[in-house]
Amino acid sequence: MDPPWAGKRGWAQMGADVRRVRASQDGRSVGRACLRMPATLRSAGACSCPTQHLAMRHRRLPRLDLPNESYFVSVTTARFRPWFQNPQAAEVLCQVICAERGRSVLLHAFVVMPDHYHLLVTLLGAHRIPRLVQRINSLSARSINAAAGREGRIWARRFYDHVVRNTDDFHECMQYIHDNPRVAGMAESPGGYGYSSTAFWEMRESRWGEFDPP
Repeated sequence: MDPPWAGKRGWAQMGADVRRVRASQDGRSVGRACLRMPATLRSAGACSCPTQHLAMRHRRLPRLDLPNESYFVSVTTARFRPWFQNPQAAEVLCQVICAERGRSVLLHAFVVMPDHYHLLVTLLGAHRIPRLVQRINSLSARSINAAAGREGRIWARRFYDHVVRNTDDFHECMQYIHDNPRVAGMAESPGGYGYSSTAFWEMRESRWGEFDPP
């Protein structure tokens, strides 16, 4: 439905784990990028940059998620560790995110950066943003820890989400997501970064499949 406003197992085993889940259906670089965050998000405290010290909503706070509404979501790693500088880790997180398309959300855009990710989604039915984030974080953390032979927290306890207010807000959020790697100095152009939905919207080609229009 359209929005109403419009043990060490290695990285190869991680990929196999994600494919099974999909089949069964569940650096600090953020700093420079977030300096150019859309004003509506920056003023609301969406920036996850550790140097900005802006408030982020805790997942345990009482909240109301609105069915069929669109959300901008920002999630950072614990202590901003750049886990996703590792290409295999970034690829697994992309797969986990894209597995949610059509299951719990319409997935409009996403980007995976070394220490955070952003989503632009529309909720389907009774699904909720905290549960979506929990599912993405849990599966990706479990896979990374198993591949690295470690235990411990991967993701920060808090995340930020912003209800998209209108068409202009929607496109501003999408542009911010796709510009993130370029502004952070990780790609010369938005389409030159492999761990996002940008290539689909620019060329209608993407290793991550299709994405949902507004």
